[in-house]
Amino acid sequence: MNWLFGSVLTFQLERDVFLREQANNLYSPGAYFLARNMTETPVAMITPMIQLLVMFWGIDYVSFFEVYLIMAILCQCAMGIGITISAIAPDVTTATTIAPAFTMPMILFGGLFSNTDTMPKWLSWLQWISPIRYTNEAMAHSQYDDVHTSPPDFPAKFL
Repeated sequence: MNWLFGSVLTFQLERDVFLREQANNLYSPGAYFLARNMTETPVAMITPMIQLLVMFWGIDYVSFFEVYLIMAILCQCAMGIGITISAIAPDVTTATTIAPAFTMPMILFGGLFSNTDTMPKWLSWLQWISPIRYTNEAMAHSQYDDVHTSPPDFPAKFL
């Protein structure tokens, strides 16, 4: 979720300029959002590529393109959540303070650290709003959907 925190801080630093220009009717919030996404998209596409180029051969992923696409979508999602948090918060301190309140439930209920079947029913709905859960599921599908073999027999010498 590094991209989330990066977008929280970047937007907060631009907030005063945006509000002043918005008050002068220089452009709409939609135009600002599109321009901001267009300028950040190349970095948001290159960063997962560099990360994947380092990890791909060591981890032995099945499909480079599928894993890259999953990582790029997670990057865009995290940046969107970061911009949302930043738009809600009035200043940098508040934004950096409330960001973990959004990210920690996403991490905890993403299914990586805790089994979603053992969660209390009144908390289990949080798994459905976690982009990390969908990322984990997509990574599992990209790696294991075409695997049709069973594990080899356990050697007798280890029994």
